[in-house]
Amino acid sequence: MDECAVLRVPRFRVLADGIVTDPVAVARTPECVDVVAIDDRNRLCHLVIAGDTARNVERMELPARSVGRPTIGSWGPDRLDVFVRDVETRLWHYEFDGRWGPPRLARSAGAVSDASFVSWSRGRFDVFSTGADGVLEHYWYQQPIGLMGPESLARPVVGQPAVVVTSLYGLEIVARDSFDGVLRRQYHVPEERTHEWTSTPMLPGRTTFEVGPDVAPSTGESLRCTGDPTLVWCRGIGAVENRLVAFARQEDRLVQFEPGPDWQTGRGNRVLAVSAVTSDPVAVSARPRRVDVFFGVSAGTVGWLTTDTGDSSVRHRVLDDGIGSVGRPAVCSSRSDRLELFVRTAAGELRTGRCEVNGEQWNGEQWNANA
Repeated sequence: MDECAVLRVPRFRVLADGIVTDPVAVARTPECVDVVAIDDRNRLCHLVIAGDTARNVERMELPARSVGRPTIGSWGPDRLDVFVRDVETRLWHYEFDGRWGPPRLARSAGAVSDASFVSWSRGRFDVFSTGADGVLEHYWYQQPIGLMGPESLARPVVGQPAVVVTSLYGLEIVARDSFDGVLRRQYHVPEERTHEWTSTPMLPGRTTFEVGPDVAPSTGESLRCTGDPTLVWCRGIGAVENRLVAFARQEDRLVQFEPGPDWQTGRGNRVLAVSAVTSDPVAVSARPRRVDVFFGVSAGTVGWLTTDTGDSSVRHRVLDDGIGSVGRPAVCSSRSDRLELFVRTAAGELRTGRCEVNGEQWNGEQWNANA
């Protein structure tokens, strides 16, 4: 890994204030990004970023005091879905189609982790979270039927699972178990693609999780995790195949997994030479072979890794714009040449910075690297 450089980036701009939860974001279209967070008056703060313009849509009152951070997802340019947990362990579902609809209870009690959202077709999405009994739970939405579930998927897990779409109707889930190991589970429908959705989940998959490796194959270092994982599906190019890549926090450093056919001995399973990590990571793959990972680090800055799945190289930098960010950042990619990063500051500000991937310029300005 390259020696870490501190990037003195242009100061990120303020989108909102009074924010008390980490933000979450989704790219609805190539020119439209939605970001939500909860403010100090227990309202859902929703902003739309279009080009260089940020529009404050609404600050919506929540029915009860929230916990954790919200979950956001989209299955089309005119639709958002948000899930929020409250102190009574209820899970609320909100729909946005130009305006916010009323809250609906997805779970009346027992939701103990933030949810993860994934959609693989218009009018369909799946949500995964952890129940009070430590069992991974699955909710599914099919238009026009609506939201259904939860169903229990067996084997106790801890914290928020991570899920991505890997193919038409194909899902991959990675979660942490009670011993800090990493679990993997796959879902798919028959190859003939003739399946018709009904009021049942109909997601054939493995009945148990695969348990990930305990140690890195090359160094023998422990791969046990102490934070929630993030998961990304990275497209290959040329001789480089598509890859599933997961990252998780281990105390104050990062661990990388590639849960493919060689889940136990994969060359991508390793402890990364990153220290002073203070939050769980988030990751995005904006273009083939490339994965960008962001996470909080000490001194109120944001760590940034870029890894190439072709040669397994990793670049490590720290973004420093002097704002004092805290918590877990949010990142999404609306276009293959752009990353949108969102952070919360100790003062309760929601801020954003944009990276043009081609020249790695932040907010239109070249960064100044000091190793």
